[in-house]
Order: sequence, then C-alpha cells, then structure tokens
Amino acid sequence: MNIHRIWDAINPVNIYHKLNCGISNIIYYFPEIWKQRDWDSFYIYTLLLRKMKRLQKRAIQWEKIFEGGNINRRDVNICVNLLEEIIKDDEGKYIPEDCEPKHTYGPEDEKGCIEMISVWPYPEAQEIWHESYQKGVNRLERVRKLLFKIMAERSGWWWD
Repeated sequence: MNIHRIWDAINPVNIYHKLNCGISNIIYYFPEIWKQRDWDSFYIYTLLLRKMKRLQKRAIQWEKIFEGGNINRRDVNICVNLLEEIIKDDEGKYIPEDCEPKHTYGPEDEKGCIEMISVWPYPEAQEIWHESYQKGVNRLERVRKLLFKIMAERSGWWWD
C-alpha cells in the first residue's frame, strides 16, 4: 500500500475537508430531496438544476483560473436555462382553451372500472388538441436533446 494514500486517509485536514464537504452537500440538496415525494421524471431535472446552479456559481471562478473558462461558464448558463425551461414547460400550454374537452364518466363495468368519456366542444377540436399537444411534446424533446448534447460535449470540463 502506498504511504501517501495512507496519509491522505488519516490526515486530519483531509478528514475535516471531506466531512465539511459532505455536510455541506447534505444541507444544499436536502430541501430539494425533501420536496420530492413522487420521484417522477422531473425529479431528476430538479436535482440536476440544483447541481447546475451550484456549478454556475463556481463558473465565475473558472474564467480567472484557466483559458476557455468563459466558454464553460456560458455552457453552464445555457444548461441552467434549458433545465428551467424543461421544468416549467407543460406540453399542454400550446393547446387553445376552446379545444379542451369536457370529461364525464361512464357506468362501472363488471371489473369495477369506470370509463372516462371526453366530449369535444366542436368536431375539429380533438384534432387541434392532438396537434397542439404534439407541438408541445416535440418542442420539449428538442430542448432535452440540446441540453444533453451540451452536457455530453462540455461537462468533462466542469467541476464543483
């Protein structure tokens, strides 16, 4: 075993730094973890946004430390903006209000299931609704692809 590794493991300064960093991470991420109870698909984006906002604060120092730090800072800022867009985006926001269906419920079948019946306000409403919804889904997918493209290409240069 390497003597330097042993010293790193028992060095009081390293122990203090690791403990301090661990407690700081618990405090920083705890509010986000506490709020999330469903663990749905957007949970990962909220945690990633929290991490990227921390990186965003560090990115200011990158410009002073190494050449190209301004490009990394710009990329982190773009990713933060894209994550905020993903989190606040709702595929349904592109649907015209007059196209929203009214929902009623049918009778219970022999298995105890109740069918939901959608009543559209006018004949073309269903088609407009689906087209508008698809437009929102497509836009959100483009935003996600751009986010992960930037992260795949640039995240190797980021550290917290």
